[in-house]
Amino acid sequence: MSAKPHEIVERALELSRADGCVVIANETSTANLRWAGNALTTNGVTRGRTLTVVATVNGGQGTASGVVSRSAVTAEELEPLVRAAEAAARAAEPAEDAQPLVERDPGAAVSPGFTDSPR
Repeated sequence: MSAKPHEIVERALELSRADGCVVIANETSTANLRWAGNALTTNGVTRGRTLTVVATVNGGQGTASGVVSRSAVTAEELEPLVRAAEAAARAAEPAEDAQPLVERDPGAAVSPGFTDSPR
């Protein structure tokens, strides 16, 4: 999936039908260097992305959650990933320590084009 992490997270949140949803995109990169006789013989960079979806559903007995995490998620696999987390939440028992998700203050200023990298 070539989309930026924040775009993938926003799309997954849009797809969610659960009462609550949290999406975490974790990106990694690794440089590989191979040396022989004090000379660099091979190099390369690998990149990876793991997407984790946490869905919560409210029920008569409380709130239950489901967590599904997958690597190398394509655009076609995004909705099935969200649905799998929702299904896991519906199949789970309510959590005794469940708390509501934090909601954004409607009066707070938000940059619509926020794309800064975390520091």
